[in-house]
Amino acid sequence: MVRLVHECPGYDRAPAGRGTIEQATSLDELGQTGRAVQLLTGLVAEFSHASAIHGYLGHYLSGTGQHDDAVLHSQQAVNLSPRSEKASHVHFHALWRAGRWSEAFDETKRFVRIRPAAAEYRSLIDGWRRKDDDDEATLDRVTRILTS
Repeated sequence: MVRLVHECPGYDRAPAGRGTIEQATSLDELGQTGRAVQLLTGLVAEFSHASAIHGYLGHYLSGTGQHDDAVLHSQQAVNLSPRSEKASHVHFHALWRAGRWSEAFDETKRFVRIRPAAAEYRSLIDGWRRKDDDDEATLDRVTRILTS
C-alpha cells in the first residue's frame, strides 16, 4: 500500500484518526480489506477534509472491486491535496482498475505538469519500460505524452 499519511494535509488535523488508519492498514495486510473499508468509511464521515483518509479508503475500495466508490474517494483526496503525489498515484490506480484508462493518463499528465520530477510516476513509467523492452518506441511515445 502506498503510504499517504506523511504527505497529505488533514492527517495531522485528525489525530484520533491516525490509530484507525494504522488499524485499517493492519487489517488490509491480514487480508481483511473489507473490514478496513468499514473502519475508514466511518472515519471519513468524521474527517471529511482529510485527504489521507480519502486516499486510503479509495485504495482499499479499489482492492475490493468497488471501483466507482474508489474513484470518488481517490478524486476527493486529489481535490483536497492536488500537489500530493501519493494522492495522485492512488487516484491513477483507482481509475486504472476501474477500466478508465484515458482518465488515468489524464491524471498522470495533470500531476506531472505541476511536479515534473514525480518519483511515483517516473517509477511507473520505468516499470512499463522494463516489462515492455521490445516496444521501446511505444514507451517513448507514452513518456512524451505524459510529460508534454
